[in-house]
Order: sequence, then structure tokens, then C-alpha cells
Amino acid sequence: MDYSDSVSKGFFVYIPKRGKKKEQLQDPLSEITSEDWYRGYTKVWQSIEKKLNNIEDDAMKVLLKDLVNFIQKANLSINQIPTVILLTGVNLPDHSVLFNKFRDKLQEEVTPHVVMLSSNDCTSIKHTLEHITCQFMKKSEESIEMDIDDDDVEVSNTYLKKSDCNMPSLVNWYDNFKSTRPRLVIVLKDFEGFQPAVVCQLILILSGYLDCLPITLVFGVATTEAAVGESLSHKITSRLNLKVFQSQPSVYFLNNTVDKVFLSSACPFQLSGKLFNFFTSIFLFYDFSVNRFIHGVKYCIMDHFYKNKSVSLLCQKENKLKKNVSKLDNDCLKEIREIPSFKKYIEDSKDDKLVTDDDYTRKKILKLLLLLRRTLDEFYIGLRVLYILVKDLPQAPFGKQFREVYCTAMSKDITKTSEFKECNQLLKFLSKDELESKVQEIFNILNEGIFSEIAAELEKLNDELKNIGLNPVSNMEKSPTKIDLNVKNRSQLRKKLAEMSLKGPKKVGYEITREKIIDFLMVSFLPSYIVPYTEKAVLWELIMIRDKDARNKVVPRIRGPIHTALNNPHHYLMCECCKLEDDAEIVSTMPDICIAYKLHLEGGPLINLYDWLQSFSTILNPERSLDNVDDIDPTTQARFTQAVAELEFLGFIKSSKVKPDHVARLTWGTNK
Repeated sequence: MDYSDSVSKGFFVYIPKRGKKKEQLQDPLSEITSEDWYRGYTKVWQSIEKKLNNIEDDAMKVLLKDLVNFIQKANLSINQIPTVILLTGVNLPDHSVLFNKFRDKLQEEVTPHVVMLSSNDCTSIKHTLEHITCQFMKKSEESIEMDIDDDDVEVSNTYLKKSDCNMPSLVNWYDNFKSTRPRLVIVLKDFEGFQPAVVCQLILILSGYLDCLPITLVFGVATTEAAVGESLSHKITSRLNLKVFQSQPSVYFLNNTVDKVFLSSACPFQLSGKLFNFFTSIFLFYDFSVNRFIHGVKYCIMDHFYKNKSVSLLCQKENKLKKNVSKLDNDCLKEIREIPSFKKYIEDSKDDKLVTDDDYTRKKILKLLLLLRRTLDEFYIGLRVLYILVKDLPQAPFGKQFREVYCTAMSKDITKTSEFKECNQLLKFLSKDELESKVQEIFNILNEGIFSEIAAELEKLNDELKNIGLNPVSNMEKSPTKIDLNVKNRSQLRKKLAEMSLKGPKKVGYEITREKIIDFLMVSFLPSYIVPYTEKAVLWELIMIRDKDARNKVVPRIRGPIHTALNNPHHYLMCECCKLEDDAEIVSTMPDICIAYKLHLEGGPLINLYDWLQSFSTILNPERSLDNVDDIDPTTQARFTQAVAELEFLGFIKSSKVKPDHVARLTWGTNK
């Protein structure tokens, strides 16, 4: 008998081939990276990013240190698992930054064995244990029976069978470290996203291996610590040695990022008041994500450099300006002359050389850019002084954060507002201790900046303020004021009291000095320097982006493009079959969802599905006989059903409870 007469009865040996390494593909950005605008953007963003990283490290430094100390010194017990509850706040997009830094810190100072788990990957206890085992053993979670193509990446010899992803395998692996006994840390980044049953089973399993595996758990909790008690029973929590840590709120990170990086004259790129207010509104009312705030600003910077390619090199630090200005060619100078603020400067100065002489224009541009930087310094110093004065006034007329003061100052002349007058009045009720504290802060800022003369004048007033309690009070101030009430009747008395009230009480030494200081700062100093620099300086357009372009691109309006795509698919597909002579026209070659969408625009609040189907079928089959309207091709009906389901998914319609054979329309108008 021939045993090989059937393929099904034969035995074949399959030897997997080792794949060849793929050739490195050419970088798609290689053509862009060589351009001047991209190099200028890269330098600016790298300087900003360096400051951002330093701020993040400083803000998380204390928290990470406390977490590492607890995990390092946690008592290992066979009864309880050392567990950290890390309250991270609701800014979910930023959690990855915190946990990545936490992992790096642990691996650097405590143990190299750290597992990061996400709820999306741990839908069951089996999947959870597979991820834990594979991450600890640093092996790929792949089946050994993989079919590897020749063009794939070279296969590693560390593949692990799924059947080996279990706790006994982990124990055998850990036996190799018995001499050092390193800690094993398991981090659940989004604790609320895990199914409670999975977490309970995981804790029960891990607690059974505490005698041979020194495990520590970390729960990332976005809400409150009560979420742990609500998800886990007392039987489970009794197996945990819980310790709660609180991270800084996302608003704290935003204020730090904004104050120390973006709202500073050292930043080569500035945000306008409206644009900055737009970004902070998205942060406060939508996602609480500092990362998305930073990415929005990053896009604005890149967009600014891309649109102003020829002059992008002028948005640099002072020490590089002279070199970059000398590189300006005729085309660049022509573009600069068209900038509105520079064009107005030429018209006001009536200097013809700025139009005809290129060398003269370059020198003038350098002067104006240096003057712009000085104006920026003065503006921010003046704004800091105002913020120190008003930040803790009753009802906070300008807000409690520096970013709020900046938004107001950039949108209008802040000194002419009613809030500024209100602050001026409230400041004249400050106590001596409060005033001394504010004056000292202001003196430190002015003394470090470019206002040395003003700082010297303020120091004299500050010395006068400090010496008020040391000087003996004059006899006139000691003795009460004698009031002459030589009157004969009530009408004269009333008149005398009215005159006295108009004159007011006599001011004593502190009140006089306080009024001098407040008037010096609020009347003499600030009005000259906190006027928006867009009104004082020239060429400010080089370091600031326009509002409308950035707002529409960073947070695009989705409804308008969707309506355009469904109403006129030719706009995006660029196909001749969908080309329309009139926007109201409907052709049978359009996609089904477009036909259904245009028909639904003709309906009212409730759309009859039967009538809608008939219209849909008529457009697809215009030659169909109208004698038997019930005779509709099943294929057409299926296409209509799919189109209606897609419109419902997009949110244009929903099923109606009033009439089962109708759908309710959810959108009105075509606003873009």
C-alpha cells in the first residue's frame, strides 16, 4: 500500500525562514528639513522644548521621589501587597508623560523590572497575565508557529509561547535573580478602565505568590481614592497595603508652562491675546491636557515659519539677528516692506531710502527688531508688576493668574479699563505688611531688569515706608483734630457737616506714603509700558501668528467639510461622474450616502422611510415603472438601508419613537 498517495496522509516539515532586514526607506521629510524655514522652526522649538522638559521634571520631582522611596522601602509581606494609589487627575492625555517618567525613575533607582498595563489590553485575566509575564521576561507575546515572510524583519529568538505565559513560568524566570531579589512593579495606568472582576482575580493570584515574588502594585486613579474601594471588595483590599499619593493638578502644570516659557520676552515666538485665550479655553472646558496645549502652540509656530519662509530667520534670539538680517535678499526685503506695521512706519517717517536702498533698509530692520525685543521686555516687566499688585485683590478684577492679565492686556489698553481704576482704588486700602511685601517683590523684578532708575526711586519710597513706625509722630497727628461747630441752628449744622465730609479726614504718615507708592506705580510707571506692543512696536508680525488661521486649523470645524463632502462629492473625489452643474442636482453615479443625504435635506423634522426609499430608488433607476411602486429591487433596498445606517452613525438622523416608520432629523442648516 502506498502511504503517500494522498496529500492529507503525508507529513511535511516546515522550517521557518529568517527574514531579511528591510532596507531603510528614505525620510519623507528630507526635502523639507533642508529648507531655511524648517531649520529656523527646529531651532526655535528645540529651545522651547528644552525649557518645557525642565519644567516638567521640576514639577514632578517631589512626587516621583516620594513614590520611589515608598516602593524602595515598602515592607515585603506574605499577607499584603504594597500598593500605591496615584491620584493623577482627569487630564487623561497627559498621563502617559507622568507614567513614563515614573517608569524611568524606577528603572534607574529601584528595579529594571517594571510592567505597564492598560485596560484596553487587559480585557480578561488571561490576557492580563500574558502581558505581565511577557513584559517581565522581556519576550515578545507571539506564537512560535508564526509564518514569517522573507521581507519581514529578522525573527528574534526570544519568542514565547502563549501557553508559557503564566505565573509558574514567571516564578522559574525569577529564580535566576534570587541572589539580588529585585522588586517587581506592576502599574495599572488607568485603574477605572479595568474591569473590577479582572483586578480582583489578579490581586488574588498575585497574593498567592508573595512568598516567592516581591510584587508591588501601582494604581493610576483619575478621580478619587474612593474609586478603589468602590471597585474592590473588603476581602480584596485587605490583601493590599495601600498608600495614597497626589499629583499636582493639571492647571498647576499649565500655569507653570505658560508663565515660565510662553509668556516671557525670552521666548522668540509670542501668542496673541485672542489665540492664547482660545487655547486656554480648550484646556479649561474640554480636556485639561497640557500636552494638547503645547502641541497646539507647536503647530502655530510651524505654521508661522512655513507661511513666512523668506523672513522666518528673523524670529530668532538677539545674538543671531545681525547675522540673519545680513542674509536678507531682495525678495525678502520686498516681502518685509509689505508687512502692515513696517509699511505704516515707512509712510509715517517719509523715508524714501527704506524703499530704494537695501543696505539702509537692512540696518533699519535690525534696529527695529532690537527695539521690538526691548519693547517686549518692558511690556512683560510692566505686566509682572501689575500682576503682583492685583493678584490677591478682592474679587480679582483682572483674575488670579498671570495668563488672565496677559489676555486682557493684549486685547486692549488695560490702563483705560474700569477694572484698572477699581484696582487703583482697592490698592489704597492695603495694610502696611501687604504693601511692603508687594513693593519688595516689585523691586526684585525691576532691579534685575532694565528699569534700574525706577527701581532706585521705588527703593526710596520703600525706605520711607519702612521708617514710618520708627519716626516720632508729630503733635498734630497725636492730638485729635478740634472741630469748630459754632452753629446756631440745625440747617447750619447740616451745612457744616456736609463741608467737613467733602474735605475728608486728615491723612496720617502711612496713608500719605501708601498713596505716593500706588500713584508712582499705577499712574506714573505702568501706563507707559503695559500698552500692547502691537500698538507701539514695528515688525511685530514676525513673531506673532494671526488668530483666525490658527484657530480653524488647530481645532477644525468638522461639520462644514462633512456637509461639503456629502452634498458635492466631486469637491474631494475630483471625479467626472460626480460633477454637478447645480448644487441641488442629484445624480445616480454619486455614492449612496450622498444621494440619501441630499434627499434627507429636503425633509422636515420627521422623514418617512418609505417615501425616502422610493425617492432613492427613483434616482438609481430613473426608468423604473411607477405603476408598481412596491416592486423595489432588493439590492437597491440593501444599499438604501446601509446609507441610512451610515447617516445615523454620523449623527444626522435617529429613529423616532413617535412613528416607527419615520426617522427624526437632527441637523438643520448648512453652516460651515
